Amino acid sequence: MYGFANLVVLVGLCVQVGEEVWKASALFRDPSSAEVAAGMGATGLGIIIGWPLTTVVSETVGVAHYTVPSLTAVVPIAVLFLGSVAVAPIAEEILYRGVFLGIVLERGYAPVVPSVGSLVVFAGIHLFKAGLGGVVNAFLLGVLVTALRLWFDNLLGVWSMHTLNNVLEFLVAISVIPSLYAL
Repeated sequence: MYGFANLVVLVGLCVQVGEEVWKASALFRDPSSAEVAAGMGATGLGIIIGWPLTTVVSETVGVAHYTVPSLTAVVPIAVLFLGSVAVAPIAEEILYRGVFLGIVLERGYAPVVPSVGSLVVFAGIHLFKAGLGGVVNAFLLGVLVTALRLWFDNLLGVWSMHTLNNVLEFLVAISVIPSLYAL
């Protein structure tokens, strides 16, 4: 349901803001080969370093480990796929790296201000579905995707990386691949 809630917010926002703001926020262009390489490299770092680091940081600050739920029934699997793989990455990237980051950057703030704000909000919304461990995980993912957004001024690579991350977490949830969180 979380992914769909993001979609409702996104549609409502789209209706409220003007076309100029929408076009400036939804930055989707064909990625350069450098952006594709950076996105794939960041995804690899996120999985190999970020997933285990989530566990280490969670243990260090004394919060519950982030774990991906294990699902076997068809309907929950379908809902999880639609919400977390098909809907959430595109909606979240437009909301947090597109609209939020874009509007604050347009107001002349140095990139660190909207980046930190975007990271805090993005990580914070994951509290409700994944607990404090999920906040740590979302923050670490958010650092990578925010850096890509600022570096390439494009959401396509960021969305692709976020989607790939969620696909991998989905595959963990349906027990196709092992989790790296507890390493």
